[in-house]
Amino acid sequence: MEEIQYIYYESGYNVLGIDKENTEELIRNKLTIDENKNFAFIQSRFEEIATLPSSDLVISMFSLPFCEPSKFSNVWETISNSINPSGYFVGNFFGKNDEWYGNKNMTFCDLLEVKSMLEQFEVININEKEYDKKTALGKLKHWDVIEVFARLV
Repeated sequence: MEEIQYIYYESGYNVLGIDKENTEELIRNKLTIDENKNFAFIQSRFEEIATLPSSDLVISMFSLPFCEPSKFSNVWETISNSINPSGYFVGNFFGKNDEWYGNKNMTFCDLLEVKSMLEQFEVININEKEYDKKTALGKLKHWDVIEVFARLV
């Protein structure tokens, strides 16, 4: 993901980072002075953000599953409403075979549910992968991840 972010910064795009953790300084320290001018950061949970700026690209990797289920549809609506016509969504969701499935504070989707959410989009690529890999904290986990690359029509 760092490489992709770097390309966008280098190309002069405006980038908004959102994280519930305060990772702003960590990110800014990796950027040049010019790149920092194009970078904005909001420390917040997605559920707390009512609107997002209009965007040609929204990337949401390993974040949407951590939305509270009761607020997930509003979060998805906020994201999809922020994408400009012909803009892109790249992201992933946790499937129902994920080891964490059943956690009441997280949102899990099956492939049909994700496809239903993408009705306004041309799906360029969607696939579901299951694998065992360590978490960021180093614990081995079974992952069920649905990856999406789609363009708003």
